[in-house]
Amino acid sequence: MIMQHRLGFVMANAGVDQSNVAPSDGVQRALLLPVDPDGSARGDPRAVGETSALNWRASINDSFGCPWRRGTAGVAIGCAGCRR
Repeated sequence: MIMQHRLGFVMANAGVDQSNVAPSDGVQRALLLPVDPDGSARGDPRAVGETSALNWRASINDSFGCPWRRGTAGVAIGCAGCRR
């Protein structure tokens, strides 16, 4: 099903994905898009080091299928430290 996610992305199954979740314990799982993709990209400042001299950037990406075409396209759904 092609649907529009509440974040505005038009994608298959509204971003619910089981393709990259291998059940190691026999329990089926699904991945959902983050509630706040930009916040997820920012992460916890303590994990990077609030006083770090590094100038880092991060992006949250997902692969979008291209109907009637071969392959997929990588789409950034969230970012941190990037100019828009």
